Amino acid sequence: MTEISDVLDVELKEVIAFCKKLLKTNYSSLTNYQKVKRRRKKIKILGVIYKGGKCIKCGYNKYFENLEFHHIDPTKKEFTISQKSNHRWKTIKKELNKCILLCSTCHRETHIEQNTICITPKMLL
Repeated sequence: MTEISDVLDVELKEVIAFCKKLLKTNYSSLTNYQKVKRRRKKIKILGVIYKGGKCIKCGYNKYFENLEFHHIDPTKKEFTISQKSNHRWKTIKKELNKCILLCSTCHRETHIEQNTICITPKMLL
């Protein structure tokens, strides 16, 4: 989390306070499933903050749940960030450095443009 506070130019205690407030719960009373879900949410929030907090194509930044990590070069992808929340932040950060932050709509459009010829409504007429 120190890297995040450096990138955002805020104190580490502010980042920690933000995460605690957002994920406020009695940790010992949680089931394993709830703990994993909480950790994944925390990693997602930290990742979104680390990558700038908004879609690089359209600037969307309303809900962090609608922001996704897109690997620029899929051949260099080691793991999907959302499914590997058990890794250390250093490892996740290394994978995030291979990604850009896109909103869900721009992410879908990017994959369509990469994988197929884009058919527009005009082409169908």
